[in-house]
Amino acid sequence: MKSMTGFGASSIELEDISIDIEIKSVNNRYLDFKFSMPNYLNFMLEDMKTLIKNKLKRGRVDVFIKIKEGNVTVDSIDVNLDLAKKIKEKLDYLKNSLNIQSDISVRDIVKYDDILTFNYKDLDNEMLRTKVNSVLENAVDEIYKMRCIEGDNLQKDLENNLSKIEDEISKIEVLTKNSVENYRENLYNRIKDVIDEEKVDKDRMYLEVALLADKSDINEELARFRSHLQQFKSSMKSEDSVGRRLDFIIQEMNREINTISSKSSEEDITVCVIEVKSLIEKLREQVQNIE
Repeated sequence: MKSMTGFGASSIELEDISIDIEIKSVNNRYLDFKFSMPNYLNFMLEDMKTLIKNKLKRGRVDVFIKIKEGNVTVDSIDVNLDLAKKIKEKLDYLKNSLNIQSDISVRDIVKYDDILTFNYKDLDNEMLRTKVNSVLENAVDEIYKMRCIEGDNLQKDLENNLSKIEDEISKIEVLTKNSVENYRENLYNRIKDVIDEEKVDKDRMYLEVALLADKSDINEELARFRSHLQQFKSSMKSEDSVGRRLDFIIQEMNREINTISSKSSEEDITVCVIEVKSLIEKLREQVQNIE
């Protein structure tokens, strides 16, 4: 089991270039990437995504790649003059429309994307691909190790809360052993108190009481809840990405405990049900961060 939260970093110093890479990840429904890096590395973007996918299956992954300043020489700079003129025109329009008393500088325009395009020389793309991928792989290994450690801690917390839930379910199972019979007897006595027995079809009354009592039986829900607990435990042992499956099982647990709550009116069972609901919510919070 692995967490979706982690951090990894790696770097390399060469004679003509230095590369620093940091990766951090947080929980997310799917595997999502965000890269912050020099534009001249865009040619290997898909390679880097594939490398990360080999280790990380879910989470929002932010990748920061820095090439040490001064080690890469700018060959030329292209200026998109048409775009700059259009931006200048719109900025003047806003200035006049809003009655802003300030001058528009070149700096105000060049901060927009695509105004200036830097062309680099002396870049060996195959060298970059090899070195960047090597550093990235080390960083991914680091974040993978951290996510495994965090996953182990999460598993311990999950097992602790599962144990508490099992204790509460055991209490409910003990309390419910005679609950249906007690409910049937109490219901029958209450009916006798408010109606004239001589004017009632007793067989029909016994049947209706039995049907109502059976509707309060929660043994089936308890059996399904036990099954969900076993599925949860089995899933935690899997080496695959299990976060979504665990989340689904928790939904089923919650459905069963809600049914138990609605069918049982005994105070002692209600106390146990409230505790189980609280523990299920803790499970839900923990599972949100599992890959």
